Formats: sequence, structure tokens, C-alpha cells
Amino acid sequence: MTMLQDLTREISVDLNDYAAGHEFTTWTEDQIIDYILDGLHVAFTFRKDLFLHPAVIELTAGSSIQKPCNCLDISRVYGISTKDGRVLYGLRKRKDSDKLQWYGKTCPVNPKNWRGRDYFIEASGDTFFIEPAPPIGQHTYALVECATIPTREELINGADFPTELKAPVIQWALFRAKMVDGENNSTIYTVANMHQATFFQLLQVQFQLKDSVEVDPQNSTTNVKVAGNG
Repeated sequence: MTMLQDLTREISVDLNDYAAGHEFTTWTEDQIIDYILDGLHVAFTFRKDLFLHPAVIELTAGSSIQKPCNCLDISRVYGISTKDGRVLYGLRKRKDSDKLQWYGKTCPVNPKNWRGRDYFIEASGDTFFIEPAPPIGQHTYALVECATIPTREELINGADFPTELKAPVIQWALFRAKMVDGENNSTIYTVANMHQATFFQLLQVQFQLKDSVEVDPQNSTTNVKVAGNG
């Protein structure tokens, strides 16, 4: 049983809507999946760190601006890599103060001799700049750490999401489901809001626990397991 199937069943049971032979009667499985996806999107805004994974992207040739289509938020660039994610060498991360620093006139070089120097991640998080620009005429790849949310199709096909979000997402789904009946019932409306509050409380507790652990983001390795290509 996939995580999605396990969650939809558990949520349906919590809603007293999983009687033998009458499963998902009041709330269909598709509805509950929508609630789960909705909860993941809300959680993403608070805990992007839980959605981070290494991914190989092909750099846009001839441009310093790189905006991977499959990365909603980029936290770091490990370095220039092979197509399968083996890092060839690292890149220096620019600080805000030197993102406009001029390195002198750039002269054309043989694409085979091109070597990336540094990068800067835009405040939006979904775009980064690399200098010098990747050369035209060859395929260049980089290994980045980016955050993505699994799509509905990916979840249905068996993709998992962070286990830390299982409990919060259940609370969000219960909130959304009960709000349907809560429009005309003040008691159910109150219960629904309690589930919503619990959702945010769980995220807050997890965030506080995360902050209590010191992590060195510069402690990188070239042997990074790649989750997917971009």
C-alpha cells in the first residue's frame, strides 16, 4: 500500500466513512486526495526544507540566468556535474554584496575549456545566475538542491512525500472535509477549525525542533544521491 492509499484510508476512517462495503461514501477518495495535495501545498510554504532533494538540471547554454522548470525553490548548487549527477567541481556562492561584481571583460573560449566560477540564487528562490554563462554548442549539467511538491499523478503512481508531514496533512484533510458540513453546523465548524489549528501547531513544533539542531550546509560531498533529472 502506498503512502497515499494509506493516508486516504486513514482519513476516511477518522471521518467515520469507511464502513465495510461503504468506503468513501460521503467523501470520495478523489476528494480526500485533493485535500491531501492542498495540505502539502500549504505545508510547502512553511517547510520547504522537507521537500528538498538533489536534482540534475541541464543549464541553458549562452545565458547566465538559469530557471529550472522542475524546481520551485533552489537552496544550493552543488556544482557542475555529469548527466547522471556526479559532481565534477564545485562553484563559489556569491554573497549579496558581490552579486554585481565585475570580473573583467569576458573573451570567447573553446566550449571544451569552459569552467563555471560562481553562482548566485535570486531572492525568489526559483532562479539562479551562473558565471561565466555556459557555452553554446555543448550540453552542460549542474547538480542542485531544489524543493518540489509531488503532483497528483506522482502520488497516485506511488511517490511518497516527507513522513514528517503525514500527521499535519491528515489534520488538514480532516479540516477541509469537515468544513463541508460545518457551513450549517456550528459544532462541526468548531471541530474543523481545531483540526486546522492542529495542522499549524504540528508544523510549528517540527520547525522548532529543526532549529534546535545545528547543520553545516557547507559540508557537501560529491557522492550525492540524485532524486531526478531536470
